[in-house]
Amino acid sequence: MKKIKLHGIGNNEKSNYYIFDKKQEVVEVLSKLLYDILKLRLDLYEEKINRKTVVRKDIDFEKLNDEHDSIWSIGKKEGANVFYGDKKIFLIIYCSNKLRIKFNQALEEISLMPKGKKFKPIEK
Repeated sequence: MKKIKLHGIGNNEKSNYYIFDKKQEVVEVLSKLLYDILKLRLDLYEEKINRKTVVRKDIDFEKLNDEHDSIWSIGKKEGANVFYGDKKIFLIIYCSNKLRIKFNQALEEISLMPKGKKFKPIEK
């Protein structure tokens, strides 16, 4: 399986945030991970009822810009916000520390972080 790029990660007392490339496969991987760890469903398609039939259409996440998805568990103990920017996807998860650790461990196996650029020291 191809690994997804994770550009940034951080946390505070109640949440973790992650920054990814805005690519369709990233959303598909995150959708599976969110369900496997937090039991949250990030929809990958839209459903419309058309004359007694249900029509499913895949969502093209790469075309979304300045859009936002908010998903929460029934008891609102776990949740996630997904922001689709111009070139990046920003994910914020809200859950217990135990679940955040589990999420990070699973994410570590399927992601890689690009190496940062080296800066030349400023000469005086």
